[in-house]
Parts: sequence; C-alpha cells; structure tokens
Amino acid sequence: MTHSPRSLATRLFAAFGIFSFAALILLAISAVQVSGATPSASAMLVVPTTTESLPPGAVITTVLPNMNNPIAMVFDQSGRLFYTEKVTGNVRLFANGVLQAVPVINFSVSSSSERGLLGITLDPDFASSHYIYVYYTASSSSEPTCSGGTENRVVRFVENNGVGSNPTRIFFSCQSAGNHNGGNIHFGQDGKLYISVGDNANAANSQNVAVTNGKIHRINSDGSMPADNPVFTGTAPLPSLFAKGVRNTFDFAIDPLTAPAPWPRIFASENGPNCDDEMNRIQGGNNYGWRAGYPCDDANPDPLYNTIPPLWYLPSSQCCQAPTGVEVYTGTLVPTWQNDLFMCTYSNGALRHFYLSADRTVATNVATVSGVTCNMDIVTGPDGAFYYMEGGGYTTGILKKITVPGGATATATTTATATNTLMPMPSATNTTVPPSPTDTATTAPTQTPGGNTATPVPTQTNTVQPTDTAAPATSTVIPTATACTLEFQDVLPGNTFYPFVKCLACQGILNGYPCGGPGEPCVGGGTGEPYFRPGNNVTRGQIAKIVSNAGGYDFMPMEGTQTFEDVVPGSTFYLYIERLAFYNIMAGYPCGSPEPCIAPGDRPYFRPSENATRGQIAKIVSNAAGFDDDVMTPVQTFEDVPPGSTFYLFVERLILNRPGVMSGYPCGGATEPCVGPNNRPYFRPNSSATRGQLSKIVSNTFFPDCVVPVQVKIEEFAYHPADITIHVGTTVRFVNRDLDYHTATAVDASFNTGHIQRNQFVDVTFNAVGDHEYFCEPHPYMRGFVHVIP
Repeated sequence: MTHSPRSLATRLFAAFGIFSFAALILLAISAVQVSGATPSASAMLVVPTTTESLPPGAVITTVLPNMNNPIAMVFDQSGRLFYTEKVTGNVRLFANGVLQAVPVINFSVSSSSERGLLGITLDPDFASSHYIYVYYTASSSSEPTCSGGTENRVVRFVENNGVGSNPTRIFFSCQSAGNHNGGNIHFGQDGKLYISVGDNANAANSQNVAVTNGKIHRINSDGSMPADNPVFTGTAPLPSLFAKGVRNTFDFAIDPLTAPAPWPRIFASENGPNCDDEMNRIQGGNNYGWRAGYPCDDANPDPLYNTIPPLWYLPSSQCCQAPTGVEVYTGTLVPTWQNDLFMCTYSNGALRHFYLSADRTVATNVATVSGVTCNMDIVTGPDGAFYYMEGGGYTTGILKKITVPGGATATATTTATATNTLMPMPSATNTTVPPSPTDTATTAPTQTPGGNTATPVPTQTNTVQPTDTAAPATSTVIPTATACTLEFQDVLPGNTFYPFVKCLACQGILNGYPCGGPGEPCVGGGTGEPYFRPGNNVTRGQIAKIVSNAGGYDFMPMEGTQTFEDVVPGSTFYLYIERLAFYNIMAGYPCGSPEPCIAPGDRPYFRPSENATRGQIAKIVSNAAGFDDDVMTPVQTFEDVPPGSTFYLFVERLILNRPGVMSGYPCGGATEPCVGPNNRPYFRPNSSATRGQLSKIVSNTFFPDCVVPVQVKIEEFAYHPADITIHVGTTVRFVNRDLDYHTATAVDASFNTGHIQRNQFVDVTFNAVGDHEYFCEPHPYMRGFVHVIP
C-alpha cells in the first residue's frame, strides 16, 4: 500500500560495524536473545536475505480475481471469507466459491491517500456473538479533540446471513494527515483486541503517551480498557497503550506458539521513511524508537529506544519496500511452512519467509519465496491452505492460495541473492521488464519547474536497469500531435493575442462564438471561422473553465455535490467550478452580502457571470499552477500592488515563476503618477480583465512557448499512467494532486524533479532514446517508466 513504513533495525546494523559481515552471520546464527520485557540491543541479529523456491509440489491456485482494491481479509471457521475494500468502504463476503453481490455492510470512508476501509477481524466468540470488527478512516469527525479533521475508527457490527447491522464505534484516533494510518486489528489469545495506529505523519506523536498515534493499543472487545495493560511513564498516558514508538505498522500477527506472559507476543511489519523497513517483535510496554530526528543507520542506538531490536530490516542503502501483510502460517497443506512467520511487501510483491530460533526471538534466516507476488494481506485458511493477495490496496487484487497436494514434506532449497536497492512497481500480472539497453547518450532530460521547487540535475549517462524489475502490464503510447488549423476571425496572425489564443484553442481549452451574430459575419459562404472576442471582459465562470482545463484538473465531484448556491449541478460552469473549489483554488462570497442565506446549507455564492478582475486572475492562475513561493516583502513590482495588499503575493509569485506573464501600465497618467526613484508601473488589480489577457496569462503559465506536455498525474500515491511510451524530444509533465509532496526521480539519476507539492507540476523533456525507470524518493514504492523511442 501507500504506507511508507519505518522501523529501528538499520541503526543496529551499523552498531556492529567493527565485525566482518561473516562474523555477523555467525553471531546471528548463534545468538540467544533474552525473551523478557527489556532485552539488550546487543542481541540484534543481521542475516543475509536469500531466495528460496516454493516447497516441492506446491500449487498456486487463483481463488477470486478482480477484487476491488482489497486490503485485509479474515475467514470464519465455516470457510466464509470477509474482506475490506479500501475505496468503496464495503465489507464483502466470498462463500462457497461465489462473491455475494450485495456488500455485507458499507461505511462512509475517506479513501484518499492511505485512508479507507483497512483492517478486519472476527470476535473470538464469533459463532455465537456474530461480531465483526473493522478499522476505517471516517469521512468526517465531530470529536473536539480532532480539531475539525477526521478520525480512524474501530467499529463493531453484527453479521447474520451476509448482512451487517448495528455498527458501534469502540475506539477512535484523530487523523489529519492522508497517510500513516496504521490500520489493522487482531485478537490475541487473551481475548483482547490489538490495534495498530500510525503516527499521523508526525514523528513526535509516537513518543507522546497522551496521543493514540504511533502506537499499538490493547482494549477489551466492547471498547473498555483492560486493567492489566502495560504502564507507561509520562504525562497523562492513555490506558489503551500496549507499545509505543512505531511509525506505520500496517499489519501484525499474534504468535500462536508463544503463551501470553503476561501478554501475547506480536510480530509486526514497520514502514520506514528512507531506511528501516522492519519486522518487529512486539512485547507489551516497550518503545520501538520512532521519533522526531530519528537517525537512520545509527551506529550508536540510544539506550532509551529500541528495547527490542527488529528481527529483520532494510538499511537505507536498500530501503524501502513498504511491508504489509504478516502471518504465522498454522495450516497443514504446506507442511514445511507450518508455524513459520511470513510477510508481504507492497512495492515489489515479495513474500518473505522468516526462519526463527527455537525461542522465536531471533531470525536465523530470511528468504524471499520465488514465484509468488504478495502485495497485501496473507492468512491461514480454515482448510489449511496459505492464502495471499496479489495486488490490492490501490489496484485490483487477486486472491490466491498455495497448497501441496499429498502433503509433500521435502525441504525447500535456498540460494543467496543480491538485494536490489530500488524496488519495482507492483504488478498484478507479475510481468517482468527485460533489461534496458545500455544508453550512453549524453543528452539528459531537461526540466522545467512549474512550481519552482525542482532543481535540474546535470547531464548524466543512463545505466542498465535491473533485470528483475516488475512493470505494469501495459504501456500508454503517446501519439505525435497533429497540426492544428483552427483560426478565429477576430484573432488572426499578427494580433497581440494570436499565439496564446491559438495555443489554448488547439488543445480544446477554450472556444469561441459561432459567426453570424451582430457585427460578426460568416466569411466564405456562411460557414466561416468563429469569433473569439478578445476584447470582451472575461467572467469568473469562464476563468474557472479555462484554468481548470489548462491545469489538467479532472476531479469528478460526487453526485449531488454543490458548493455554491448559484452554481447548481448541471449548470454551464458547474464542473469546472467544483474542481477548482475542491483544490481551494477559487473561493466565493459569503451569503448575506447581498445574496440571501438559504437554509440549511447557507452556501456561499460564486457569481459565475460577474466580470473578473486582473487581481483575481493573478490569484486563480497562481494557485492553479501551485506557485507557493515565499516573497520577500521589500519586493514590489507594481506601484498599486504593495506588500500586504490583497493580491500582492499572487502577482509577485506569477512574475517570479513566469517573468513577463503579466505586464502593467507605465506610470505617468493623471491618476497613476510616477513615484520616487523607481517609477514603477501600475498593475490595476481591480480593473476588469479581457478574454485576450486571460489567454496570454494562462498560455504563458501552463504552456510556455506553447510546449504541450504529456501529463503524468500523481494521485493516490501512484503515477497515472505509470508506464508511457513517447517520442524523443517530448516533454512529460509530472503534476501532483496528493496532499503529500512527491518526486519523480530517475533510477539512473538522469533527472530529478525535486519535491512537487500539491497542485505543482514539473516538466521534463526527454532528449535521449532509451528506457527511464523512476520512483518517488519519499515513497519509493511508487514506480513509473518512460520509454523514449525515435
């Protein structure tokens, strides 16, 4: 998933730097770690990653294809499978080989980024209680402590004959960020419900015992607090706390082979930032070290943290893969795997097999199982099979199972293998990309920042890509643009606005008026070209349409959405206005001044037919392009737009990012005197703007020199499309629609957009033939490919 996990193991690797790697292996194999509550970090074990084949005779069977963004699953003892759909908020039921057409129950979820309907588990006494528990991000929260944001909830509901009812919230955690939700729930042998909650994208939360985020919690099945929970020091510790100092534990498994003493032992995945993806051994009362200023690969771990070292981790040179599903397999249909620990990773679909010591406190080996693509959840089925999800999360998922007919017991072989430091994009079809040709062309992609946050990199030589990189199944081939012959009768070559109007019109961003009206004759027999009316004032509704189209905003509002009282669904500019309002690019006017307030919504008014001013255009275009620069207050380009005035920041940001995009009027007029030594021009921010002026500003902002890029949208922590084929010389625009920032960073270092904040874009022109794989630096499980052909 888009969870960007993080853990503690990497630092401890560096702590053993005085040993040779061979000595580390011997140390790992011979180490015996204390199983009490405060084992020493010196027992940390570093083992090589190996690959192993499936057990002899093992068969992989597809059980259920085309699952809709599945996340987590659970079987009841009769063999019915319940699973969660991240985006829809549906709990689905698969029984007797048939997917029930109607969802068991639906929850109103916020599904952006890593949010959605996440975890699911059954009550220990499900056969009689019929209780099912889910963990999801609510679409809203009325909790005062959540400060108007939303919340992650654990809800218990009743299931009878495939129908859910009576949902009751038993736990919540405020969630303002789109990511680091955690999101899984499981019952222990002690009958208590364990809950993983991410740090809400704020590392300080994980060490703060007064907040729920960055912890693992333990509660009773009705939401009350157990009397025997671990005791934490600090100010106002929450009674539900079981372990703290985690970043984003996406899944965990209760170890069925370890008796609670006094609490169950938990194996938990952890997602690192740019280091320390981990498998942790969680014991009650311990601190797992994630905090503000966390030191990756720390050679001297702070003794106050990481009281139990991880079983396995990825150092920063190899991170990150986004660990997801965790399971201790207890079935009988894969005998050689019985009671062993397994973990999936979202970004590369690896299924890791952990070989544990006799006391199950040390991993003596960690092997990647070849032939299996496991991106999301894994469970043991009541039939004894090993079930796993291929894909899922942000993509369609496939439920598969592994069995060994006849119960073969031969031992699987393992072979050492090198670990790639950069992980591929997950693929439900497990298709591999052949090695890229060695491309030594010295013309590197060139970059044009749209939001002035990117730093171009020097020309570099492309390198051969890894041969085992999974790729999306299909590549979107971008055709060569054809010449546009569109003309307007009143904007012919030589007209001031001709290049800008034509640039936008040829992309379908704006249009004109049919000839034949007063003063606009049809030239050429009655079927002449249309008119643009460049000198007419432009309205706020027209601006919304043109800017929305130019910025590539394609958000589709939910049916019935209405933000403004005077922009009803189906009206001329409704779609474009809702798109810009969704991203806070255009706002309206509060009702009551002078428009009436109409209950119950008391919606604001947009005034779509009102003429727009030059200042409003500067603000709207600057926001839509993602220009968010800090402007030093001594800077002042126009005499009538001083620092602190309404449109000052937006005018200066436009000029900073697109010099010359908006020009002013020389001083010296009757009401515009030349002032002081600067003789600054005037901008006239409150004057109405014309359609011609808008076309110039929009064209220069989004398409300098009318270079029309191929757009790759970054949304829901993925690139869309993730695999494109373009002709040499084509410009690709990476535009971010997520709340979090992203990058597009070439694996071969030939380009790096730098941080792209929300609504910003960066253009990269590909001037060399070859294949370019890229990824997101803060979320390296995000992968994309650009194939450049002659």
